[in-house]
Amino acid sequence: MPRIYMRFEWMAGWRVSFVDGEKTLPRTLLFQSEDKIEAMAQRGGALKSLADKQALEQAIRMGRGGLYLELSHPQLALLERPKPGR
Repeated sequence: MPRIYMRFEWMAGWRVSFVDGEKTLPRTLLFQSEDKIEAMAQRGGALKSLADKQALEQAIRMGRGGLYLELSHPQLALLERPKPGR
């Protein structure tokens, strides 16, 4: 499974971007709720322990942070394409 770094920052909404090695992937997301970030982290296998969850909560309180996701190849393929219409 590919390991991708997801970074997020509050900018009038949660701006989420992804990095594969040294390459920033073209797909970015914008969420109004930090619950979406937590859901992505959970689905991506980033919240394996209580310490992981606490670190994510602290990053959200600070307004920025990042974590590693373990994605399937189809999930990675979606992030490697720009959003339709752009």
